[in-house]
Amino acid sequence: MSLNKNKSITTALINLPPQYANLFDHYETTVQKETLYLYRAQKDNDVDAPLHVSIFDYELCEHQLEEFSLEPMKKVVAHGVYQMTNEGALFIGYGPTPYLAQAFAYYQILRNDFWLSPFDFLPTISYAECALLEDDDCIPTALMTEDLYEDERYTIEDVFCVEYAPNQWKYAYSFQLALEELSPHIPSSWKLH
Repeated sequence: MSLNKNKSITTALINLPPQYANLFDHYETTVQKETLYLYRAQKDNDVDAPLHVSIFDYELCEHQLEEFSLEPMKKVVAHGVYQMTNEGALFIGYGPTPYLAQAFAYYQILRNDFWLSPFDFLPTISYAECALLEDDDCIPTALMTEDLYEDERYTIEDVFCVEYAPNQWKYAYSFQLALEELSPHIPSSWKLH
């Protein structure tokens, strides 16, 4: 793919915390949808955070899959967030809209920062069935007890579940709102690198 810098977005479309305010000074977002190939790290890959999605604008051959310890996920036509390097476009995010592509890129960067930090925890956002306990609290149903199902005070819904600390969850009705729930838990001392 030949990316045209005149056909990309270089400003943030999403709300970012102060530590990451300049994030999209370093990345660009495609205006047009592109064919992208998604790969997941194999278990022996200790370079990328667990569940990290590696994104390429070309299909990897068997030798490259082995070299990078990746396995194919799927091919998509989507907007991409990338950084130009000497070797071409290095993608970090994708999504059906530029806004969602940036949200996913920010999430991947945030998880990688946690992965490289001394924290023994990796924040996770997943679309799941949860028991909504209060306005800002939830428990994924996979971790619930039978008692919670029987108690009518709890509402069961499919929402984006945010684990922002070990066994502490919040929920949101969209991926972007879930990121907003996660952002306040980033250490204030962190700087974009």
